[in-house]
Amino acid sequence: METNATLNCALSEQDRGARIIRKRRGTISLTGSSAWSFVAFAVVATAFLSVPSENQYPGALVGAFVFFLVQCFLPACRPVSGKLLCPWNWALFVFFLQLVMLPLSVLLFGPSQGVLPFLPSDRAINFAMLINTAAFITFCATYHYFARGLVIGRQSSASQRDPRSAPSLAYIALNGAMGFTGFFLAFGALSKVKEYFSDPAGYLSRLVDVSDRLAPAAGQFLRPFLGICIVMLWCRWLDRKRSHETEGFSSVVTTLAILAVCFSNATFNYNRGSLVVPLVAMLAVIVSGPTRVPRRAAVSAGAIVLVVLLLLPFYGAYRSSNFTGEELFNDPSVRNLLADKVELTEMFQVYGSAPQFLGFFLETGKWGADPQWGKVLVFSALAPLPILGKPFRENSGTAIYNRLIYGMLDVEDQIAPFQGEAFLDFHLAGVLVGFSVLGWIAFKLQTAFVLSQSFFEMFIWQYFSVWTFVLIFGSLSVVSQVFIYFCWPFYLYFVYRRLKSRSAGRLHVPTKRG
Repeated sequence: METNATLNCALSEQDRGARIIRKRRGTISLTGSSAWSFVAFAVVATAFLSVPSENQYPGALVGAFVFFLVQCFLPACRPVSGKLLCPWNWALFVFFLQLVMLPLSVLLFGPSQGVLPFLPSDRAINFAMLINTAAFITFCATYHYFARGLVIGRQSSASQRDPRSAPSLAYIALNGAMGFTGFFLAFGALSKVKEYFSDPAGYLSRLVDVSDRLAPAAGQFLRPFLGICIVMLWCRWLDRKRSHETEGFSSVVTTLAILAVCFSNATFNYNRGSLVVPLVAMLAVIVSGPTRVPRRAAVSAGAIVLVVLLLLPFYGAYRSSNFTGEELFNDPSVRNLLADKVELTEMFQVYGSAPQFLGFFLETGKWGADPQWGKVLVFSALAPLPILGKPFRENSGTAIYNRLIYGMLDVEDQIAPFQGEAFLDFHLAGVLVGFSVLGWIAFKLQTAFVLSQSFFEMFIWQYFSVWTFVLIFGSLSVVSQVFIYFCWPFYLYFVYRRLKSRSAGRLHVPTKRG
């Protein structure tokens, strides 16, 4: 690890607008992050006092108040003001959803049952909120410990950014060739791509019959290279973009790149995460990179990401239906039927893993009465491995969680909360240790993001961060699956960068004179 002094030299000074002016004439003046977190707590407290007694969960007050206290007393844990999207800000946003927005939704609308056979007790829901709060405290305390002596600020120094570190065109072409190979191994023909988008039910039913064949399996590993090839081309263009290029041209290039990445990543078996995460990472490159990225390009990118997020609930309803694309476009009644299936409050609680789902996992799991001493977490991490992971799948956290919901092994469409997996293994100590490790990882990811030498490296670290912080509400098996199947373009890039660095070092070694 680099020393504090070295990192402070590499990271520029920043103006953290989020500060507290403490004890000035006996008062505390709130500004920035402390102010908005206090407003959030006030909204939760107001909702708590105004809702019916059956919806009053004191745990919601505790979570919102602790979020406010962290913003007050742990300066390193406040949002990074100069980087709207970066690893730390993303982690803080996800915790804000967990501790403030989701409990507020439960207070106002009641806990959604989703696919649960029954709602857990109020005691279990409150306990789940307190566990999430304890996880947040540990996460932030660890991050603050490592970041307290550093200034992880708005921009890395100019000396840290080197356009020559961007991938070469030959390397990008290699990634493109691998991606196209994976694409055609997965689909075989363009007509199959049309079928994929026009008939989800038919495609998924046929996918089961070919899932054990070598070509589709190889395509699963190679297909991510295509989307990342597009990202690399776009990042290389940003690194080398001339100042005289107009905002309109930059906006067009960025829009085309985002749409191409959308199309490429929309073909991963209707996995919405594989579509959204690269877009969030690209947006982070735009809004948190050097100021050379024009504002119009940022607005265009933000608009596309917003549209995709708004369409995702409808896309999920279409994926799980038996309708075809032709019926969807030609029959208004089909569109209305799918729209009626989209209940935003329920989807927000289900996909955000609201506290009742963790409460159900803990309560029906008998509060970890039989500690597994690491077995659940290990099995969850290994379960996604092809072939080798098969013996671990029946006892992973996700498998246990789905058995508790459905009472059988055949269905595993619900994601277990990581807090529940850690609790089944080591009770509360497992949760605290797990999120302490996650806090340290957050510090390393944020540091790497700020020290990135190219736009593509910024993309990589934000991409890793978004998936890693799924652990704040999702299962370890989800994160493990992503790192096993989707991250090979990045692993290859790190090898390429190391070889390139060694080659450059040999070229610059001075020869000795006799």
